[in-house]
Formats: sequence, structure tokens, C-alpha cells
Amino acid sequence: MGVFLATPKAAEITQYTNAEVLGKDLVAEFISEEYKIPVRSVLEKAFGDVETANFEFPLITKAGRRVEILLNATPRYNEQGKVMGMVGIGQDITVRMAQEKEKNRMIHSANAPIFGVDRDGLVNIWNLKVAEITQFSSDEVMGHDLVKCFVAEDYRDEVSLNLRKALDGQPTGNFDFPLITKAGRRVEILLNATPRYDEVGQIFGVTGIGQDITERIAQEQEYIRLIDTANAPIFGVDSEGRVNIWNKKAAEIMQYTTDAVMGEKLVEKYITKDYQEAVNNVLSEALNGVETANFEFPLITKAGRRVEILLNATPRYNEHGAVIGMIGIGQDITDRTAQEQEYMRLIDTANAPIFGVDINGRVNIWNRKAADIMQYSNEDVLGKDLVAEFISKEYKIPVRSVLEKAFEGFETANFEFPLITKAGRRVEILLNATPRYNERKEVMGMVGIGQDITERIAQEQEHSRMIDTANAPIFGVDTDGRVNIWNRKAAHIMQYTNEDVLGKKLVEQFISEEYRVAVRSVLEKAFEGIETANFEFPLITKAGRRVEILLNATPRYNERGEVMGMVGIGQDITERIAQEQEYSRLIDTANAPIFGVDVNGRVNIWNRKAADIMQYTNEDVLGKDLVAEFILNEYKIPVRSVLEKAFEGFETANFEFPLITKAGRRVEILLNATPRYNERGEVMGMVGIGQDITERIAQEQEYTRLIDSANAPIFGVDANMCINIFNRKAQQITNFTYDEVVGKKYVETFISPEHQGIVHEIMSRALKGNETASFEISLITKTNRAVNILLNATARFDQHGQIVGVVGIGQDITDRIAQEQEYTRLIDSANAPIFGVDKRKDMYYSTKMDIELYTTPAVDEMEQT
Repeated sequence: MGVFLATPKAAEITQYTNAEVLGKDLVAEFISEEYKIPVRSVLEKAFGDVETANFEFPLITKAGRRVEILLNATPRYNEQGKVMGMVGIGQDITVRMAQEKEKNRMIHSANAPIFGVDRDGLVNIWNLKVAEITQFSSDEVMGHDLVKCFVAEDYRDEVSLNLRKALDGQPTGNFDFPLITKAGRRVEILLNATPRYDEVGQIFGVTGIGQDITERIAQEQEYIRLIDTANAPIFGVDSEGRVNIWNKKAAEIMQYTTDAVMGEKLVEKYITKDYQEAVNNVLSEALNGVETANFEFPLITKAGRRVEILLNATPRYNEHGAVIGMIGIGQDITDRTAQEQEYMRLIDTANAPIFGVDINGRVNIWNRKAADIMQYSNEDVLGKDLVAEFISKEYKIPVRSVLEKAFEGFETANFEFPLITKAGRRVEILLNATPRYNERKEVMGMVGIGQDITERIAQEQEHSRMIDTANAPIFGVDTDGRVNIWNRKAAHIMQYTNEDVLGKKLVEQFISEEYRVAVRSVLEKAFEGIETANFEFPLITKAGRRVEILLNATPRYNERGEVMGMVGIGQDITERIAQEQEYSRLIDTANAPIFGVDVNGRVNIWNRKAADIMQYTNEDVLGKDLVAEFILNEYKIPVRSVLEKAFEGFETANFEFPLITKAGRRVEILLNATPRYNERGEVMGMVGIGQDITERIAQEQEYTRLIDSANAPIFGVDANMCINIFNRKAQQITNFTYDEVVGKKYVETFISPEHQGIVHEIMSRALKGNETASFEISLITKTNRAVNILLNATARFDQHGQIVGVVGIGQDITDRIAQEQEYTRLIDSANAPIFGVDKRKDMYYSTKMDIELYTTPAVDEMEQT
């Protein structure tokens, strides 16, 4: 076993020269202890004429470093063909093994689920992440059939096919691979399956690198649900511009169903020709990853109507970050566009000078009245700097200040400034400068509604006269809170003259103690330029009587736009409050249960009748949540729905629900729920006027029981002549059960064809309130037998006296008619002459014998007499 041949490569790897190794025992001197026996075994096999391929073992270098060798050991023969030794052709796989170990470490610790199978589909790789996801440890899965043991049953064929492709050398990308966890939960995996090759390039298995997309799929499903139920039109297209998303709102607006549009070219089919190029550009931008915001374009509905859409177009990406289409979230601005056009028409035709500027101070609105006053046309001013070109020098700074305040979202009221006309005349304008907002609530400029106040003094005098003669109490204070306006109506109500109040402190001298802080706060807000609307407070008259006032408090400005006080326009609501108190008294003494809730559903009205029925006092219920504390569990949702409708301004009539009394008794209530409004027309709660229908329901149940147990056939139909009552006797006669007939058309189902017309007419008359008594009909039973019924058809009424159907009470006269027919037959076939006469002595029947006798002279003679 001595070495007799060593190549330069062997010398390079082991750092031993030929001289150092030739003749030495390979195993004894160069093989590590734990590999001596297997290496010696390989040598002995070679000496026995057996080759060993791909045998891995380590060599120890001169420096003591371990070198991993992959060896093919082959016998060597002499000229007689006898084995004379072994030659080994090796490969230094030290680096490769280090790489494989690093690869295995990376696989094992990777944050993605990774597994591997051999050619038989048995698991041989199972990293920590897949163990964490599936709850199966590596020891539990190694050597088990991956597909049969761990893949969801409905995907086994597909997964097997993809693994076979990989074993044939075809990589498979992104296929669904659902795994079943130890706990039986299904985990959705998106998998790439790649062939595994050995050192000679032979496929010996498959490695799968996955991604747990369970949450992503759930999110996508939620995302799709949100898109479909959104209150905005949302649609999407693929990379070819074909529709692949079309939510309910889009379908509602466009009148095209989802099925009708899917796969259609959005631009070619639904966009007007004049917008197709622009919309195509937006789609192209989105497909290049560029979002487009607030793009306006029209869609054409199924009925041919043009719908204006404001769109945000956003690229859609797949899991690799590649753009796969565009999704557009829209807003139907058809009404808004029409409103803006109407707004511009109103501005242009307004009798006041109105102008606007953009955020750069350049004119973009200039109505006819402004043109008329200033003698500048639209063409003269649009795009020009308002301050620089049309404002006198001394007012440039204050006007620019007003514009800047508007650009910050602040309104300026009653600002006086001059404009210079084309002829050089100075026109004094009293202006309200208001910010203009775009659809994103961003300030995009200012609009000023002006007033030509050249003759302001005359107008102010007229203004003072109007205040003084107004039919509402009006008063004003300066910035110190001293009265400086006090009109006749205020004097009349308060019994204080102008001389009594002018210059006096309003709050200290005329406001009751408990309201002084609140009233002072309103004045201070006015002094800061903030209006207060519908503020209630009391004034004390000269005689000491309390007068309730509803006030709008507005700042007053001087010619420089500075607040110089407050003017309050009031309304004497003393009588209204008394009426509200009377209204509360009427509610409380009403003979019907009445209750109310605020917008939070808490009880704030509970009249005596409600207390009497429910056995709860006001103290028991006021402030409590009506639904949570007094409504049965199964009725909580519908009752809360009624309240929410009322809070949205919708009335609900004739709503039946139960209340539970303090003693636990169930009381059936028929309710009209009506919104309650405050003085500003805002919903502030709900008031319900009820009716205790517990006894009525009991009576109806008894009525139903009597009908069902009656010994006569009774049926009923609704206003569409569909059956809704069919008692036991009717079921017994017709052989039909109630479930078989309810909802069926009565006439078409049970009436023989020759009687259908007349029965339909009788039912129609009953639905108009005309009763029909004792008419005969022929019913067709389940066995196709005809049953004769003598019927009374009567209208049915609801609690409002409205006809809601017909009830018919019948009598089975089949036997009676058969007896009459038999009686007639016997008479007719009798061998004796039989005839009858009515009250007028007219003959109404005769037998055959009579007919024979008619031909005799005796009969003729009798007829003549």
C-alpha cells in the first residue's frame, strides 16, 4: 500500500513533495484516524478489481490542514492483466463542501419556507421556516412523501405535475402549493420548484423556495371586497387596457354590469373620441409606474349619457413589483361640474361686482358687473396682477394683506378699498374676500364679492333707518361692550329707551348673573371677527321680566377692515319656549306611549303613558341607552337601524317591536319613528309615537286560530291575488297543504278555466271594497276533482283601513248540487207529467210526458184559457 505515484497537483494540495511520499504507506501516514478503515476498504476493493466512484474522504496536508477529496479509485493492471495497485483520480472539494455547508446553513435559517425532495418525492430538506409554518419538525417529515402527507388534497395532482417537471429539468415558477399544518390549518404557499443537480450534472431531486401568501390572499380578498362595496366608482385595466376590475358603483353609474365590461377595451368602448388620446396617455403613464391624480374625463353610460369622472390612476403591481395594470378610483363629478357652471353663471349675472384671483394674485374671475363698474372687459384684466395694476398706491399693502389672509384660509368681511377705473375714476368697494378651495380642500385663490359704496354715507343712513324700524330687536356694542345701537323693537321689548342704554355696559347692566360669562364670550368672539349664530340668552326688562332672545352676533368693521364692535340681530323666542314647554306637556299627558332619544340613542323623552305601560319611571330611563337596556337581543339590530335612519332624516312608519317592562312582561309596540330637529334644521334625535298593540296581536292570533279550525273552507289572497290564508278545511277539501299553495295565484291554481274570468272579476270587485255573497265556484283539487263551493268574498283591511286583500268563507255544496241534479233527473224521467210554475205562474220546467201532452187539443185549449 505504499505510494508510488504522485502528481504535481497532489503535491500542491498536500504540500508534500514526491520524495516525501513515494514509498510511504498512504493510509498509515496521510489519512486521519477516523477515515483509515473506509479508505483501506476502498483500496482493498480496488485490489480485488472493484472500482469505487465518488468516494469522499479527507487528506491531511503537511501543515495539518484538512483537505476534502472526492475520489474515483480504479485498479491498475500489469501486462498480464493482473491487478498491481490502485490509481485514484481525485477532486479537491474543500471549497465546494464549505459552500454547500453555507448553503445548507442559509437554507436552514432562511426567512422563507424551503424544502427538498429526492426523485421519489420523499422529503430530504425541511428548513426552520417551513417547520415553523407547518408545525412539523424536520425529524417528523424526513423520508415522508411530500405530496401525499403534507399537500392539500385538491392540489395534489397539480403539485405532483410541477415536481415532475422540475425532475425533468424544467424550473417551475410561482405555482400554488397549499400545505396542511400539523393542526389541520391550510397555509397558502407560492412556490418556485428548481431541479437539484449532483456533481456530474445528474438531477437527483427538487428544491422548493416558497412564500407564505396566506395573509396576502386574505388581504387581496378583503381588498377586492372593499373595492366592490366602495361608494366611489373603481375600475381597473390590464397591461393591454382591457377592463379587469369594475365595482358595483361603477356598474351603477355606467349601467353596464361587470360581466358586460370584463375584457373590453376601456378606451375604445367607453371613452368619447375627443378624450381617447388623453386617457391613453394616463394609462401609459400608469403602466410605466407613474400615478396621475385628479384627471377629469367623461365616460359614456349604456344609455348614452355623459358622466364626468375625476380620477386618480395608480399602477397595479404583482408580487415581483412589476406593473400589471392600472386601477382608477373615481368620483362622479357630473353634478359638481353642473354646479360649478351654474355657480359661474350666477357669478357672471350677479348684480354685485365679483372678481377672483389665483394664488399668484392674478385675476381669473371678472363678472359683468365688475366690468360695467370698472369699464375693463374680461380680456383687459384676466391674467393681470390685481394689486399691481388696479389698486391705488396707498392701498396696495392692505389689499395684498387681505389676499394673503384668504390664501391662508381666512375670510375678510366688509373690507373697504378703492379700485381705479379705465377712465381713472376711483370707485370705493366694500368687499367680502373669501378663500376658494379645490376638490382637495386646498386654497386655490380668493373670490371677492363687492359692493360699490361710493354713496356709502347715504346707504349707511338708510341702513341705520332699516335697523331702527326692523321688526326684530337689534342692538350693538363697541369694543368695550358699551351699547351703541338700540333699535325701536329692542326698546319696545325691553322697555328701555335709547337714552337709558346708549353708552351702558350691556353685560353688566342688562344680562342676568348666570349668563354674563357666556354673553361676554360671544362679544369677545365677535371682536375677534368670529360670528356666533343662534345663541340663546335672556335679557332683563326694565320691569324685571325675563325675555328669551335667539341672537346672531356679527362683528362690525370700520373702513379699514378693523372690528369696531358687534351687532346682534335677535328674535324674541319667549313665546316659542313657552310653546315648547306646552309641547312637552302635551307629550307627557298623551294617551299614547311616546319616547325620544338623542343622537347617541340615549332616552331623553319618556311620557307618562310610556312609564305606565313599561313600569319604568323617568328617573329609571332618562340618559340610558334605549336599545342596550330595554330591547330584546333579537330586536336590537332592527331597532338600532330605525334609530339610525331617523338620525339621517328618514321617518319609519308602523314598525313593530317588543319592549320589556320592568316586571319582565313583553309589550308589543307599533311605532312611528320621526327625526327631531333643532332650530338650525339639524337632526338632534328621534321621537317615537307608539301604540300598544299587545291585545291586537293576541286578537289576530285568536282570529287566525278560529279561521284555521273553522269547519268551513276559508282562504285569503293579497292584493296580487296570491294565496296567504288557506285553512285546514280548505286543505282537507282540496288535498293541498298550506305550504303547497301559499304565494300561488288563486284563480289560475284552483279555478276551472270556464270560471276563471268571473272569479277574477269578483275578486277584483272585492279588492275595491265591493262584497260578493253566495256565488258558486268550481275548485280543482290536487287529484283534479271538481269541488263546488258557495262563497262569500269580502275585502280585508289593515289597521289604517286600507284594503290589503280578500278573504273568502265557503261552503262545500258538491253533494247538494249532486242531489239537485239527481232530483231534476228523476223529475225529468218520471212517467207522470210534472211541471212547475214560478210566482208569476210561468212554467219553468216540464217533463217529457208534458211535452207529449202539449200536442193534444186539451192542452191547446188549456193554454188558450
